[in-house]
Amino acid sequence: MKRNKWLPMVLAVAAIAVLGGGYLTLEHLNQVEEEVQTVEVATVSGEVDSIEYTTDTGKVTLVKSGDVWQWSEDAEFPLMQEYPQSMASQSHPIDAVALVRSDGDGLADYGLDSPSKTIVLKSGDESVTCLIGDLNNYTGEYYMMLDASKEIYTVSSSFWDTFSYGLYDMIEKEMWPVTSVSNVTSVERENADGTVLSVTASENEDGTLSYQVNGQTADHTAAEDYVRTITYLTVSECVNYKAGEEERSTYGLDAPAAVLRIGYTEGEGEEAEDLEITLTIGASNGEDGYYVCIDDSQAVNIMPSDLIEEILAAAEEDFAPKEEAESSSSESQSTSSEE
Repeated sequence: MKRNKWLPMVLAVAAIAVLGGGYLTLEHLNQVEEEVQTVEVATVSGEVDSIEYTTDTGKVTLVKSGDVWQWSEDAEFPLMQEYPQSMASQSHPIDAVALVRSDGDGLADYGLDSPSKTIVLKSGDESVTCLIGDLNNYTGEYYMMLDASKEIYTVSSSFWDTFSYGLYDMIEKEMWPVTSVSNVTSVERENADGTVLSVTASENEDGTLSYQVNGQTADHTAAEDYVRTITYLTVSECVNYKAGEEERSTYGLDAPAAVLRIGYTEGEGEEAEDLEITLTIGASNGEDGYYVCIDDSQAVNIMPSDLIEEILAAAEEDFAPKEEAESSSSESQSTSSEE
């Protein structure tokens, strides 16, 4: 069969045509575009002091008071400042990737007739609305325009991501301060039925620790492992930063599975300070965590199920010294044999 000498050229041209569709769909290939590497898109003229944007979970409005960003609906919300600071810096001005067209036509072709995201930037009485359209699947960029202009640009996916955080994604979570086994002096677990498991640590002359459980000498390894589990605790998520009494009941915190009271020291030498922290353990969230409350905070957090369940499952007999446990086991086996 005779090879068609034009076939490679036709295939090459077709490949170029496909790759060239990065910024427009095929029906727009004949339209004139002006493309540059980076385009600065001016928004408000002054410093951004209000940011409003939409997410999948609703609208978020952040306002600046002095040097501090706050949630518009409650200044007490523990907002991490890095998030609004990044939003303000990326939107004043906006660094667009390219200018797609400047005639304002064909908005539906870019998803700008029904924007997927709306961002409102304010500076004093001045306000600018930024509309985000469809994702360009070839380039991974989004189409964008200001509502008062005709220019259509593309912006990076990182710009989109910056304005995609829900309110609780930006919360400053409470920190669990007990992080060192050697600093823990006591642990008291009060169960739902009122029974108590008490673990206390005492320092030996050589600087090592000994443990007692409910007043009895405990196996060092078992007690230390129990305390270590407590130091591994972390807040993985905050689900309600200001829960009232009725809300707390929905998390099982009105009738907790257990309440932990941990005594620990902070600092070294003469500066060492004796502290205590309380952890109220509520219900399981049905997935990978338990609802908890630290001290008298109104915040309801989630801590990992595996650690919480280890803490809840520990029983007094688990801490019996190995010699006693082995002796008890031998006596039990001997009695069984005689029978």
